[in-house]
Amino acid sequence: METDEIMRANGDVFMHRLKELTDEEKQLLESQNSRIIPYGKAQKLEKEAKKHWDLFYKRNETKFFRDRHWTTREFQELINFDSDVEISFLELGCGVGNMIFPLVKEGFTNFYFYACDFSPRAVEFVKANKLFDANRMKAFCADLTTDDLFDNIEEGTVDIASLIFVLSAIHPTAWSQVAEVAYRAIKPGGVLLFRDYGRYDMAQLRFKPGRKIADNFYMRHDGTRSYYFTEEELSNLFEKAGFEILMNTYVLRRTKAFRVNKVMRKNYSERKHEGVERDLAALEDKVATLDGEAARLAAIHADHAPAIHSKRDEITQAWQRLVQKAQERRTELESSYALHRFLADYRDLISWMSDIRALIAADDLAKDVPGAEALLERHQEHKLLERRAALLEKSSQRRALLEDAYKYQQFERDCDETKGWINEKLKFATDDSYLDPTNLNGKVQKHGNFEQELQANKPRVDEINALGSKLLEQEHFARRK
Repeated sequence: METDEIMRANGDVFMHRLKELTDEEKQLLESQNSRIIPYGKAQKLEKEAKKHWDLFYKRNETKFFRDRHWTTREFQELINFDSDVEISFLELGCGVGNMIFPLVKEGFTNFYFYACDFSPRAVEFVKANKLFDANRMKAFCADLTTDDLFDNIEEGTVDIASLIFVLSAIHPTAWSQVAEVAYRAIKPGGVLLFRDYGRYDMAQLRFKPGRKIADNFYMRHDGTRSYYFTEEELSNLFEKAGFEILMNTYVLRRTKAFRVNKVMRKNYSERKHEGVERDLAALEDKVATLDGEAARLAAIHADHAPAIHSKRDEITQAWQRLVQKAQERRTELESSYALHRFLADYRDLISWMSDIRALIAADDLAKDVPGAEALLERHQEHKLLERRAALLEKSSQRRALLEDAYKYQQFERDCDETKGWINEKLKFATDDSYLDPTNLNGKVQKHGNFEQELQANKPRVDEINALGSKLLEQEHFARRK
């Protein structure tokens, strides 16, 4: 049976169709519509986007995102340059440098790196990194929804730009501006490398009611936002900005996360090796025709036959050398790709094992509901990858502690919210305006509404009491609080 799926050596699957949802997953998505974030709160999130990202980096520093050692494996455009050619690289939305510093470690000495981010705190972390070299790097703040990027970099000067897990955090109304800014930064023949969340990613399915801002657009627990794309949306967006799409696929990672991978270029001013091979194949017939023409002319002009044969032999030898060089180049590229893929897989595995050990050895639990949710999510993602019995045992213990902490933080939050509601209603209950005989009908109606609200919230109070009793019965670690 024909399929559009391509599996890489590391287990990643590249495809051009959306993930098929199970009935349970469809129900999860439908349940998100039961409580949508109000328009006013959504507007506030947009206004305070920079603040939320700055707080994110203040809380997590450089520990949240893993270094992207996979970029040279996924984006061959990074290694399709000769080492003596100077390359200008721009990371749009650099975070704490999770892409540029792995490239530095891999020895991209011919690259000059520009790194910009919305968050001033993230940029400071980049500059504080021990690998930061002011002679070959420039880090600065820039809002991609405006033109202030070009206060620090000239238009049309970048060979390669990256926009990786950035666009999803930006409001959809600003995407066209971001795509335009990226296009203006890249020189003719330059490339934009893109990766972001794909539609129906696991993270999208896990959102609970009260997190959805609009279709496929959500608020995380820390106030940052995330959108989940389709191929068509991105193709339309970037083609409208002037890009030519070289590759656009969904990527199903081994962790079952759904991503969208894209490589875009302004035009083909520089052909890749495949283009050279196509040109050689087209020229082969011309060389054969020229050989026949030389034989015909030698027969007609016998006195010039030696010179004609000499020229023909010269062309034939040059052609054979060219074909041999092309074959050698192909072999070198394939060998280089295999080496980089092996090294990238090796680094990914070592990095993953280190992260797992650090996660399981950590003693910290959450101090609030968002923190508990974040730890649970991160822990669950790692748990899906575990294969060794020792790690599984420690992971189960860690998860039990986190779930207990999450239940406790939920209980604390619900208690605080209910206490606030009770105090508010207590003011109404102790109001002595009933002594005033005016407008008694209105007061009776208002009191009736008050009693209905009390009755409607009684199950909520009962649930909190039941949860508290259950935590005590289970001898929860926070029972003495």
